[in-house]
Amino acid sequence: ATHPWYYVNDSTYQIDLAGELVLDGDTPYGHDYRGSGLERWYPAVDADENVPRVALDHFAYFPGTALTAAAWRLVPAPFDDYRVFVLLCTLALFAAALLFDAPLSWKLAAGAALAANPLATRAAWFGTADAPSVLLTVLAFAFVARSRYVLAAASLGGAVLLKQFALVAVPFLVVALLARAVPRPVLYRAAAVFVALLVAGILPFAIADPGALWDDTIAYGAQTYRIIGYGLAGVLLEVGILDDRLGSYPFLPLALLVWLPLTAWLAWTQWRSRRLWVGAAGFAASVFVIFYLARVFQNSYLIWPLTGLVVSFVLASSERAGSARS
Repeated sequence: ATHPWYYVNDSTYQIDLAGELVLDGDTPYGHDYRGSGLERWYPAVDADENVPRVALDHFAYFPGTALTAAAWRLVPAPFDDYRVFVLLCTLALFAAALLFDAPLSWKLAAGAALAANPLATRAAWFGTADAPSVLLTVLAFAFVARSRYVLAAASLGGAVLLKQFALVAVPFLVVALLARAVPRPVLYRAAAVFVALLVAGILPFAIADPGALWDDTIAYGAQTYRIIGYGLAGVLLEVGILDDRLGSYPFLPLALLVWLPLTAWLAWTQWRSRRLWVGAAGFAASVFVIFYLARVFQNSYLIWPLTGLVVSFVLASSERAGSARS
């Protein structure tokens, strides 16, 4: 806490800085983070000096992270560190698993798998900030399972506002609502809540600087950041098809030709089965494929398909328990 530029991942430190900017009435998008302390993190961890520090010019996270960081900065020090918020959201994953209508043993196992797996515990310690959005995504599935559709829409809207990855869950939860023949007035209210949350969170930053918002959150990850990880881009780099980690990579064509048809097929499979656990499994497969095709495939991203699989298992156990009771 005394030297956050060294003892934290650059992502959560930048999120803390973004929260301070919001409290000062400024936008974190398009901001020059040189002189903020963030620039000291890279030499402190012996990072390669030849790699561009694009995070010094981009804030890659959706507005929900900056807004929650701003709110969390109001907490008394030293607990105003965003990692504390990430830790609490990680612990809350255990409680979220208990909301599913499933045998207690399955819920306890699912809660432990969600909150205490190595990816989640390392993220809370080291400072990668997926847990808040992951928590809301789990809650969205839990609320759909309990027929609390407006709450599910609110949770999903918050999840998307916090992390772009939660967008992959949208088609599977929409199919779940349609398969359950939810009354139209309820569907409309759920859709209105979802859209209202996104608009309320994104609009202030879009008004402040729409170009910076787009460049930082969309173009940053798809075009600017260097190739990292064991995804397709890394494989192509290793076998010599790609020459440069900072060079061009056809992510968008691959997403349209591979990920989009696959996701449509998974959603269709869910529709035919009319089962929510199939949707959670489809989400796990879809989000893994989009990560695999992307320029960047960080190890921390695996928390998303893992979460989808755990939710799928606990939902399937709930259906089996319901069939046994009937």
